[in-house]
Amino acid sequence: MALPTLGDESHAVSRHGRDSKTVVSMVSVGSVVAGVTYDIEALDWTGAYGGDHLEILTRAPVDRVQQTLGGQAATARAVL
Repeated sequence: MALPTLGDESHAVSRHGRDSKTVVSMVSVGSVVAGVTYDIEALDWTGAYGGDHLEILTRAPVDRVQQTLGGQAATARAVL
């Protein structure tokens, strides 16, 4: 599954079930590794919808880690 580069390194994988689809992203920022799991019912899934949401949901922890490592308060959040 395609995911833009987030943090120092990022990867995403997907798993299809009969009733749902699960996508997982893993990112590293410095020495911190974070993962996001996003599950959606198969009837509601489209590639763009799921990919866009996964990117938005993954960007929030990346931004928070970057803020923290930079000495700032972690205020980043995801808005879908």
